[in-house]
Amino acid sequence: MVPSSLSEVINEFVDPDLVFADFEEKWWSTLVQTKSYHVLDSVYHSSLWSNITGLAVTKANVSPHFANFVTSLGTWLSDRPAYGRALWSLHSLLGYINLLEYCAHHPGIDMEVFSITKALLTEGLISPGTAAWLAEYASVAKIAGC
Repeated sequence: MVPSSLSEVINEFVDPDLVFADFEEKWWSTLVQTKSYHVLDSVYHSSLWSNITGLAVTKANVSPHFANFVTSLGTWLSDRPAYGRALWSLHSLLGYINLLEYCAHHPGIDMEVFSITKALLTEGLISPGTAAWLAEYASVAKIAGC
């Protein structure tokens, strides 16, 4: 269930130490930009890259509470109740809501967003909310036989 207002959105991250905030921002931005050179195989993906990474990438430490839910997203085949609880718990996060709304406002773009977020996942760059969107999209695609 998607929250009815932004006031219901849960903070996804543990606040980083302010001393390292500038370093963290530069490090994550460099990593994301470097990854883009490895995965962009078309001009279309290239034009989406900055939009999707702006919505999907985490640039702060992830709370262990949410990291446990993200781990449970990998149990779709072996433990559907755990998968369902994790997905439900992560639906209210901003990363999930932002991608859901972005795809709703850009019909037919889901597969491209999936490709980009999956590439970011390989480097551990996505937020817990983005992981929920990615897992849900992948499970719906499996059920549909895509």
